[in-house]
Amino acid sequence: MWRTTRDPDALRASFIALREAVRRKALALEARYERKRRPLERARQEFLQLLEHLRQQGAEGRYPASLLKPALMREELRLKHLEAELSRLEDNFRKQVALLWTRARAKAARTMARAGINLDLDELFPEGKE
Repeated sequence: MWRTTRDPDALRASFIALREAVRRKALALEARYERKRRPLERARQEFLQLLEHLRQQGAEGRYPASLLKPALMREELRLKHLEAELSRLEDNFRKQVALLWTRARAKAARTMARAGINLDLDELFPEGKE
């Protein structure tokens, strides 16, 4: 159907179906991203609470200063690595979604070129124009 049709309405309907398929894939990617992000966010909250607890213990003098400094540095480093992992995860998710939309727009553009029909890609794929 992609190569033989020259009817703009049929192509538009095919592109709408393509857009919906890509939207479903993007939602699946988002769900997978959220499943990976949630435990990391919980760990981040725990690290922040532990860091605050250590600072509070140090301020009250209930934690030896010789042990407090390395413990604080260790927790800050764990937090830094965790935040880097969260950032990397989000960047990868954004790139994957952008790639999905870019490929869909390219497929639609190739199909329109083969059929000799010109439709507005920004109207058909508003999510993918960045």
